[in-house]
Amino acid sequence: MLIVQVWLLQQKTQRALEKLRSTLAAEDRIILNMFYKDGFKVAQIARALHLDQKSLYRRIDKILRNLRNGFEDEGIRAEDVRELFRQNPGITRATFDGEPQTHPASRKNSKGPGSP
Repeated sequence: MLIVQVWLLQQKTQRALEKLRSTLAAEDRIILNMFYKDGFKVAQIARALHLDQKSLYRRIDKILRNLRNGFEDEGIRAEDVRELFRQNPGITRATFDGEPQTHPASRKNSKGPGSP
């Protein structure tokens, strides 16, 4: 990908993310932030929010499927986003409250929140 193409894809992806983020229920944004931004495990999120763990797994899958479909509706393919991250490993992943972060699992020796 050329630099201009990468930049355009970044801009298009950011606009789509902002649009899709606004369609999520507040609790869904909290769940995704806890999972991706804060690095909590599903069991920890379920306990903290008093949700059934099995239902929460299904809920996260549904949220992600809807986001994927929303990106596709905006003309953004999963392959394009993977290429964007491959070409630019320094790009941080946007979270659902608008703050850029990298996924905790991508950090070396990360054991999650509260780990020594």
